[in-house]
Amino acid sequence: MKAQRCLFMKFKDTGFRPFYKSFTAIMLNELLKEKIRQFPNADQADAVLTYGYMDPQNGMTLEILAAAQSNNNGQFHFFSGHSRLHESVLLKDVSDQEFFWFPDQDGSLTERYQLKVNRLKNAILSEEIETTRYMTFLDEHRDPYDIDDVQVKLIRKGLKDEIHKVRIKGLGPHCIEGILLDEPSQNFGYHQNETMVFFVKNTGENRTVLSADMTPTMQLRPEQMEDGSLLRNAMKIFSGERTHDHFIDVLEFLRDSYVYVPCRGRMSTADEERMKQLLDSTKGNFESLKGKKFKPQDEVRLYPLILENSGKFFFPVFIRPEDLGDDAKKYNLIRRHILEVIPMARECEREIHAIVVNPYNGGFILEAKYFALVEQMKSRLIMN
Repeated sequence: MKAQRCLFMKFKDTGFRPFYKSFTAIMLNELLKEKIRQFPNADQADAVLTYGYMDPQNGMTLEILAAAQSNNNGQFHFFSGHSRLHESVLLKDVSDQEFFWFPDQDGSLTERYQLKVNRLKNAILSEEIETTRYMTFLDEHRDPYDIDDVQVKLIRKGLKDEIHKVRIKGLGPHCIEGILLDEPSQNFGYHQNETMVFFVKNTGENRTVLSADMTPTMQLRPEQMEDGSLLRNAMKIFSGERTHDHFIDVLEFLRDSYVYVPCRGRMSTADEERMKQLLDSTKGNFESLKGKKFKPQDEVRLYPLILENSGKFFFPVFIRPEDLGDDAKKYNLIRRHILEVIPMARECEREIHAIVVNPYNGGFILEAKYFALVEQMKSRLIMN
């Protein structure tokens, strides 16, 4: 392949961005010499061509595509790759080496090494995590090599602030979800490996701070949650002003709520056959069954009502039975805590897009991606 012009860089000046899902030529050190020993033309090489990606277990990693040779004109010649040999190196192990970044605007590198590049280019842990990797305002808080790990300030009234490492796992409305990777020295109410949310705040001069205020916003007694009015009011406020604070308020009230799940009864196959035989025996004279009772021999199973809209499936729940209106007479209503409802939604035959609270009255949509967040939230209830 003909020589390509390049842009000279050093890792200490650039960070991970020139490497992530990009082509770089890295000048050889002893480790890289050993890595490319079996690649074509390795004896002529003074560099390697690599493609960078994020390995969740090992951090930023560089897939070695081919041996490379530089010249005095700031150009590189890339040799053929090795189709059956996969070699990679951790970015941290070559971070002191000079490297050169190739934008590959004409797509020639992608085309030539497509067997290896396409596999890595299309490997996405999750769309939300992928989105956060392109948020440059997070860069000053990232681990240099484990780029999904960021430093977050934990705040709670009465305690000293602490800085801890959090691994990004998703996005919320105006917030980021993550897993706390170490144990705070004070009791913030959250512990190592628990899911939490944090916020990005602009401090001026293009600087940001990542923080999580873990001060309980309100403490309640169970009887205050009984009639559902607090949840209903929080939903109303959020409907009028969709801010992240109001969204979190709804989630916190929902976390401590009981709701009603409309269900349909379904008999066993054997009982359905017995019912069919009974109806057939009347030869159309169904009046003859008046006053008679049919008692199923097997258990009648209850199946939650599932709603469909635009090809997506929703799991409806209601704060009070009267929120169903006349439909309350059509279904068997079971009262369950929301932490019991979430597993029910997960286990449905259909893939549930969201739980909808009070769908007949505007309602609140809890998308499936936020189920775990609600489950990890701390209760506001005071039991004594």
